Amino acid sequence: MDNRTIEELTEALRLNPNDSEAYISRGHRYSDYKNYDKAIADYSRAIELEPHSSIYIARGDAYLDSDERDRAFTDYNKAIEIERCDADGLAQAYFHRGMAYFDEAEYDISTSDFDMAIELDPEFSPFYYFRGNSYRNRGEYTRAFTDYNKAVEIDPEDALAYYIRGNAYFDEDECDKAIADYDKAIELNSNEVDVYHNRASASARLLRILIGPPS
Repeated sequence: MDNRTIEELTEALRLNPNDSEAYISRGHRYSDYKNYDKAIADYSRAIELEPHSSIYIARGDAYLDSDERDRAFTDYNKAIEIERCDADGLAQAYFHRGMAYFDEAEYDISTSDFDMAIELDPEFSPFYYFRGNSYRNRGEYTRAFTDYNKAVEIDPEDALAYYIRGNAYFDEDECDKAIADYDKAIELNSNEVDVYHNRASASARLLRILIGPPS
């Protein structure tokens, strides 16, 4: 991982204006700071120098964050076209496009893209819990929980998998299971404020279920 700052990467590019890796790294830094116009410019220059699916995916994500959705989908489609012979890269391309369709509430299409990602790389837990979210939004709760459980099975150290499954349990009023998942998510990553908030909400709802509403 390139840990250089924007200033260091800018100096590196002054010395070597054809350093595609420096453009990619600086693009990532700009994206981290939500400076998407500059990120897109750097990714575009990197693509000119060395077109690779991962750069199209990164630029697609930046376009998506800039609400340029048509351009985002064009980049995801290009990444899929490029990566026909690389299963891992192709899986990531389908995954990112699936996430974009999910954001558009196109849950049938997002599910299909997550299906492809899982077929290509069946041991990557996020593919399962995001497909689970697509199933849940389609009202297919049994399939959703099957995917959430699979994600936890694949990577029992993935805090986000427990958090997402906890949210699903909370939505189903299974507050005791939700609290258990939130507890595990906090044990694995104690820095996410939303998990504490949701755990408090689940605890309050469970109390109301057990003793009834206040008189």
